[in-house]
Amino acid sequence: MKKQCILLLFVPQIFLTQTGNIGINTATPTSTLDVNGNTRIRTIPNGNNDDSFLTTDQDGNVRKVDAPNLKFGPELALNGTTNMSSLTPSQVRDVYFVDFSHTITLPTMPNYKFAGKTIRFYVYGGSINLTVKGITDVPGLSAGASPGWTYSGTQVTITGANNRFQFIDFICNGERWCPDNK
Repeated sequence: MKKQCILLLFVPQIFLTQTGNIGINTATPTSTLDVNGNTRIRTIPNGNNDDSFLTTDQDGNVRKVDAPNLKFGPELALNGTTNMSSLTPSQVRDVYFVDFSHTITLPTMPNYKFAGKTIRFYVYGGSINLTVKGITDVPGLSAGASPGWTYSGTQVTITGANNRFQFIDFICNGERWCPDNK
């Protein structure tokens, strides 16, 4: 009897509902497998170019995204200049890779409807010096600026090693481009 009681202490919290949902560390699973805690997958088989990405939504639900739906732009080279002012929404890619020193001009408003569009840049390399032109001059925008972000009229300059190896987003509300100043 003593051995049986000790073994019960080591049983993880696993719950099975009448609907067939299994919950780990949750008594009320809302999906077929609902894990409340960290997960680990020890082995994942290699895929191919037709495979999908696994992502999570804001509630932690795992979703599948088809790989072809993510459009990568060209790499924006060191000390280069890229003028996107005449691009249409269908020409804008989801992600652009930027070497650490570059000047970018965002698409012009209101020539095209970019409402809800996000342009994302992944900045890599050394101590960055990225200038993005075509944003809206919003009073007080620089007050909450992240370190290394300097606003001047309709452009922002992002500098410093603390801003590298991250995504920098610009979001259009239909009338103007606004930096996601995180």
